[in-house]
Amino acid sequence: MRTQVGSNEVEYLFLLIALVLFLLGIIGSFLPILPGPILTLAGVLVSHWSGIALFDASSLWLWVGLTLLVTLLDFYMPAYLVNKAKGTRSGQRGALVGAILGLFFSPPGILLGPFIGALIGELAAGTDSSKAMRSAWFAFLGFISGSFLKLLFALAALIAFFFAYF
Repeated sequence: MRTQVGSNEVEYLFLLIALVLFLLGIIGSFLPILPGPILTLAGVLVSHWSGIALFDASSLWLWVGLTLLVTLLDFYMPAYLVNKAKGTRSGQRGALVGAILGLFFSPPGILLGPFIGALIGELAAGTDSSKAMRSAWFAFLGFISGSFLKLLFALAALIAFFFAYF
């Protein structure tokens, strides 16, 4: 249930700010440069504090906890999967560098950056090509898994917002 904010213009402004934050949270699911879960949480908090979509205290704490969990898993999953593939630290670092450099090459670079970076990192560390390729695939899988998890989180928050708003 919504509370009276004071004027329709102010309510629309806060609604617009919250929706932009949710949209940036969704975009941040795929662009490592944007902190998607934090932007999504900001959308939840703005909508709550402005009174346009009220959440109870336990729900707000749940969103904070989920934000921390999703963020930690997003950072941990690629390294964990590279480690499971018997990759090296060079492969893990290469995946990170590849993800950052991939930002400059639009969607293909964003998707392929972690893979290429991990492959180059593994090969530079002297890993044989089949193990390097396996490590690169696992780095790519970790990036995709983290992105999917962030997207699910952002969409769940957006759905919760719409239920609270309407």
